[in-house]
Amino acid sequence: MHRNKLLDLLDDYASRFPDEDVTGFIGFVRRQPRCFERNCFDDGHVTGSAWVVDTAGVRTLLTHHAKLKRWLSDAYQISAESLDLKWVAMDELASVTSEESVLRMARKWGLHR
Repeated sequence: MHRNKLLDLLDDYASRFPDEDVTGFIGFVRRQPRCFERNCFDDGHVTGSAWVVDTAGVRTLLTHHAKLKRWLSDAYQISAESLDLKWVAMDELASVTSEESVLRMARKWGLHR
């Protein structure tokens, strides 16, 4: 994904959800030309994630990060070549659940590769 495409998505998100402050993230993407590179340790790097939530919306699936010693949602590396963030999230979801369940959801949501 090119930074300009991500910035367009972030601008759209900010206009749809004005109560959520994404200015820090937008600033990071604008100032960090290597924002998609995993070895960008200066400021961090852009990743995608998918939340697995139970049907009641009460519990979620988290993974314990050994290095950070924190429970986090899994994150999937986004590359500059990643064209569709929905599929980045679906790929991440497949890595923590099952491919079959993800394909069922993709069909239900009308997503196609």
